[in-house]
Amino acid sequence: MLRTLSAHRRRESWNTVLSGIRGLSTGPADDEKPQPPVVVREMGSVGLAILNRPAQMNALNKEMCDILIPKLKEWDSSNSPLMAVVMKGAGGKSFSAGGDVKEQALLLKSGHPERIQEFFSANYKCDYIISKMTKPFVSLMDGVTCGGGAGITMHGTFRVATEKTMWGMPEVRIGYFPDSGASHYMNNFPSGRALGILYALRGAPLQNQQVRDAGVATHYIRSKRLSDVGKGFEKLTLNHGSEDPITDAENEVELCLGEIEVNDHWKDAKQDVPDGIFPILKGFAEQYLSRDFECLEEYLDHLEQIKAEGGVLVEGFHGFNLEFSKAITHAFVSKALEDMAISSPISLKLTFELMKRAKEKPLRDCIKMEYRVTKNFGTMPNDFYEGVRAKLIDKDESPKWKYPSVAKVPDSLIREFFHGDRKDDINLDFL
Repeated sequence: MLRTLSAHRRRESWNTVLSGIRGLSTGPADDEKPQPPVVVREMGSVGLAILNRPAQMNALNKEMCDILIPKLKEWDSSNSPLMAVVMKGAGGKSFSAGGDVKEQALLLKSGHPERIQEFFSANYKCDYIISKMTKPFVSLMDGVTCGGGAGITMHGTFRVATEKTMWGMPEVRIGYFPDSGASHYMNNFPSGRALGILYALRGAPLQNQQVRDAGVATHYIRSKRLSDVGKGFEKLTLNHGSEDPITDAENEVELCLGEIEVNDHWKDAKQDVPDGIFPILKGFAEQYLSRDFECLEEYLDHLEQIKAEGGVLVEGFHGFNLEFSKAITHAFVSKALEDMAISSPISLKLTFELMKRAKEKPLRDCIKMEYRVTKNFGTMPNDFYEGVRAKLIDKDESPKWKYPSVAKVPDSLIREFFHGDRKDDINLDFL
């Protein structure tokens, strides 16, 4: 029999919870208690997990992963009456900015790489659990959704973007590399592998409607209408008599989200990709960037050539003249090169090699490879602490990278990041 809340309590809970954490407490005494970093609720037929570190943009730490792992396993169990799981961030500004890189960088600086690995092990296991869930997993990406936060969303079933969504993998800008399974999902990017790799290298986010246009978001809903999502989920019921209850659950969630979805093209002056032209960028990447480049230097030289030629003509798009596509690709490539010019040369070269090695590998193998690379961050020369220092500690935005350019980074150094003993690999046989 389903565990349910009263209709009045469920309406009150969804309205409160989907607008933030405040109001969840039941009395003055409870208000004084510190809130957990993840708030979990069973609301009708839906499990709700709220990432609850708004002051840190809901950045993930080990404690949060330790809460999520058993709860997600419990909710996905066939013994659970729940039919879907929803995750959102507290505070209204961020789903999750990723892993708590400031905490990890300080641990690295203080000589505690083993504690960093404890976090990455828990974080990657959380990602893997989500990828293996049989019940629908819905991410409400209302706000900043980057790094490990983006990783959580990509392994789930449904990803809801709003006009406030900023989705991306900015790790190369802080001396790290896209992880949390990024080597798998950027190789299988909804808009094509070539565009996925370019976004992994440039570190710039997709914003609002772009997230939908790129295929990252499965749905696009106004932020103020997320409360309607909660109301819709209140009505979901698990059909125990169905021959295929999981498929039925996915269809029910899809129908609920689809009824609320809007197709407005939001305007944002900060966007470097104007509304409605993402198909051109997809076509550009497929036509000009899809070949297997031998090395990052060759790839960058190719982009520089496109820039020098003033862009390229992209065939096959009705409604756009070819000269317009040339102007668009020139602007896009120019901005991408600017983004990469301010990023860590080690991280850029490492990311490119990671994407090459991960091509056509299953997620399980990609996560194991990423974990091995993180383990080597404890001993190998890298720019991680310096990047985090410049961005989040001293905030001077002036990182001093170990190498002045990609060309100066030894290939031998990059190869060393992938070495390791199999007995030290992450254990993913826990499900």
